[in-house]
Amino acid sequence: MAKLFKIIEIEKEGDSIAVTLDNDKTILVDANDFKSFLVRHDRLDYCNDNVQAGEHIQFAGTISFEEYMQSELQYIAPDMYDYIICKKINCSKRMDGLFECLDTICKDYNDKRFSNLQPINL
Repeated sequence: MAKLFKIIEIEKEGDSIAVTLDNDKTILVDANDFKSFLVRHDRLDYCNDNVQAGEHIQFAGTISFEEYMQSELQYIAPDMYDYIICKKINCSKRMDGLFECLDTICKDYNDKRFSNLQPINL
């Protein structure tokens, strides 16, 4: 699926993270909010599977946020993309337009559906 934007650079600056996009825009993200997102979605957890002497050994753990932020861009960018899509993009204007469109469709449907009915006199 095509992405809405590409992340070019991620740089942590104190309590915020500067994210540079492919359209030369920079978004500031609260580091604590991003960390909470990562924890909530298990993005700081990892699992290593190894075979030693014919035996399967599995080791699971959690890396710290500081270690995570020192990772290469290719590992952080997908998580940051998900965070920006979920938390930073305001879809309310598009949703309002969608609701107006649905209201119009429903009104037109109901007007046509009930236009040939005659009132009942009791």
